[in-house]
Amino acid sequence: MRRAVLLLALVSCHTAPVPKDPDQRPPPEEAPEARLPEPPPPTLRLDDTLVPLRYEAKLTIDPASPTFDGVVTMHATLHRAASLVWLHADRLDFVGALVVDGDDLVPLEVVPLEADFVGLRSKTNLPAGPITLQLLYRGTFETHDSMGAFVQPVDGASYVFTQLEAIGARRVFPCVDEPWSKVPWKLELTIPAGNIAVSNTPIAAEHTLDDGQRVVVFEETPPLPTYLVAFAVGPFEIVDAGATPGGAPIRVFTFRGETALTGYVAEASAKILAILEDYFAIPYPYAKLDLVPIPTTTWFGAMENAGMITFRADILGRETWTATDKLDFAWYLAHEAAHQWFGDLVTMKWWDDLWLNEAFATWMEEKVLRAFEPTWVPDETWVQRRNNALDADGLATARMIHEPIVEAGDIQSAFDGITYQKGATVIRMVERWIGADKFQQGVQAYLRAHAHGSATSAEFIAAIDDVTDLDVAGVFATLLDQAGAPRLSASLACRDDGAATIVVAQDRWLPRGTAAPDGDHPKWELPVCVDYGDGKRRGQVCDVLRADALILSVADQQCPAWILPNADATGYYRVGLEHDALAALLDKGWGQLTGPERLLIAHDVAAMVARGDVPLGDLLALSTRLVTPKATKEALQVAAGAAWLAYGVASAKAKPAVAKWIRGTFGKRAAALGWTTKADDSLDTQQLRGTLVPLVAIAGDDAALRKGAATFSKAWPDVPEEDRVRAASAAVRDAPWLRDKLIESLRSKDHRVVRDAVSGLGGIVDPEDAKLALAALLDPEVDLTIGIGLVGALSWQREVQPIAAAFLRDHFDELKARIPEQSHSDQIWVLTASCDAADREPAEAWARAHLGDSIGFTRALANALEGLDQCVAQMAALGPELDAWLKRRTKK
Repeated sequence: MRRAVLLLALVSCHTAPVPKDPDQRPPPEEAPEARLPEPPPPTLRLDDTLVPLRYEAKLTIDPASPTFDGVVTMHATLHRAASLVWLHADRLDFVGALVVDGDDLVPLEVVPLEADFVGLRSKTNLPAGPITLQLLYRGTFETHDSMGAFVQPVDGASYVFTQLEAIGARRVFPCVDEPWSKVPWKLELTIPAGNIAVSNTPIAAEHTLDDGQRVVVFEETPPLPTYLVAFAVGPFEIVDAGATPGGAPIRVFTFRGETALTGYVAEASAKILAILEDYFAIPYPYAKLDLVPIPTTTWFGAMENAGMITFRADILGRETWTATDKLDFAWYLAHEAAHQWFGDLVTMKWWDDLWLNEAFATWMEEKVLRAFEPTWVPDETWVQRRNNALDADGLATARMIHEPIVEAGDIQSAFDGITYQKGATVIRMVERWIGADKFQQGVQAYLRAHAHGSATSAEFIAAIDDVTDLDVAGVFATLLDQAGAPRLSASLACRDDGAATIVVAQDRWLPRGTAAPDGDHPKWELPVCVDYGDGKRRGQVCDVLRADALILSVADQQCPAWILPNADATGYYRVGLEHDALAALLDKGWGQLTGPERLLIAHDVAAMVARGDVPLGDLLALSTRLVTPKATKEALQVAAGAAWLAYGVASAKAKPAVAKWIRGTFGKRAAALGWTTKADDSLDTQQLRGTLVPLVAIAGDDAALRKGAATFSKAWPDVPEEDRVRAASAAVRDAPWLRDKLIESLRSKDHRVVRDAVSGLGGIVDPEDAKLALAALLDPEVDLTIGIGLVGALSWQREVQPIAAAFLRDHFDELKARIPEQSHSDQIWVLTASCDAADREPAEAWARAHLGDSIGFTRALANALEGLDQCVAQMAALGPELDAWLKRRTKK
């Protein structure tokens, strides 16, 4: 570092030699070349004037310091001569910039913009061709946000981490921070004695300086986009976790003294990587894989940095590993490890194709987990994911999967259920349509063709299209390039001779409170399989719906007793059956349906309730039907969801009757489950405990269960971690002493305790208790990285939502600097959770005044306001429908 600054000073002071003899004058100088006009400052993307070929970055990283120093050397190509070039840089203070031309060092003027960009101005034109830039700068570690380079404490020690996706690399390195720019990186870190450094590649060399600092030089990476570069520094300890089948070592990093917490991680990781190598038929593409914990994260759980996956710490380390904990870790690793091929080995060219990374990794989780532990991922899991995606798509303001990126906030907004869940469900539907083997062939061909490069949606779809005669591109296009949830209606017509036809029609599903934009009549191309039966046998007829309607002929010339227009529950669309067809399916077809198909019906009946096609009572009756002694976990979870809906829309007068129904329907099973995880509990048992016990205790107003929750919580927080949240959220309503313990726990330095305290306090329904809990957030000792979640948690309790909204409005300006930047726009939902139309205008006005410059604001505001409109409409309609159902039950 010192050498580079000295060189810059020498270059700045250099002058031309003076001739010794006045008569020996230099020849006349040629007229200076006219300076090229300067390009305007960029607003989102850089142009292609400067194209990086390779980076060398040397950073001085001390976790005890508020800042870090850096020297980045960029080897690049100038596509055209220029007098000024732009790079991405944010929150970096520049010492200087040079063009390195052999032994010549030519200073450049640094032209910083307010955010995101820096210009490098030359006194003379920079010629087209190869160029080497060297930039000297200082950056600042984040302390309230897990973005860029940030520092977090653990047990008195400080650790530095990076999170560069999506556009955080510019806070650490001046660079071309766009995913198409994928080049090798050579990283060197100078760190304090007693610390360990880890990055994307193995250590190539290290040595100790005279002052005790260590210089760690990492091997050059394969080509990587900026957002996948990563490092961490701190007093880590390391656990060996085996190796991939190709021999790449796998290691688990832990905080000091926590190696004993990672036993399951070390046991499972190599197996998961082996499953992925087998599916892709490509060896793990990097030299090693390190799994690195981060104490807490603000908007992600894990990150797929090439060769160095980071995780929120509680995913990687547990004192005891329950079946649920093991599943959670396996889900996360399956997702992030799949990215090592899909996203890292082959990268999207621009953020509008984020789905290529995230939807694919989300879809791939299931395949990995099925091979790893088949009982963990029943088919019903995907029905729930499909439903989540369709719910997110049920907004007129919903975005497309392949959404144009107009501003930087659009990048952040793309990390949502549309990208992850809808994209994954679409992939699964196409895979089932063309066949799993063919789809796998297409994936493997795509990865081989673009390895260590970048690709687009069109190139991925072409690879799939090449392995089949079906029109894959047409189906993908209608689901990627337009928003909205398709709804298919189906009707059955039978002739006297028994011949039958099924007419399938399409429109857009939107719930009450939302109107489709003018002129919005989307049409989809959808693979459709309709199952039918007569009580003894089943049949199926399939085709692609490409117009308003599709006519299908039943092959066996026999009029079916029932039809189901989404065989295997894999289609990405809602099913809307008219009353008689739905009744026939429930009465005559129920026994012939699979578990996933029963869940699909329950979800889609709920969607028809939201649309106003079916009364709420029909959904509650169906939910009761799902609760059988042999009901699957997923069926009970769907039924519980309907019960929570009834509780949410019930008036004060109706609540006792709803509570009685909930106790009668779920009470015995909840009581048997209890609050405490047992050593021999299956995964299903653990997950059902989290679903049914709080439902019966809270919505079912079960005094015995609430008393049990209070007893269990007496020793908070020194109670089993896997159970303390659900018990506390039920007990806090009746136990002021627990409220005080939870409030005090907000000041804990243990991020897991703070997170669980926030969740427990989220059960408060007393306005004065809510005020006490929220007031604790004003204490600067409370880490609002996690603590701010309390405002959102309380906003979903109807009784205290106004308290949460008022607190946010009154104190936001003093809290804003302590709230992670990525979380600012999330606060809009606090203001609109009231379900009161009178709050719409003031909420929007306050949000525009106080949050208008936050990341992703435009879309967050539109979605939140539409969500409020839907809530108002649903409450107005569903309350009377619930009353009517309860009245009918009373008469019976």
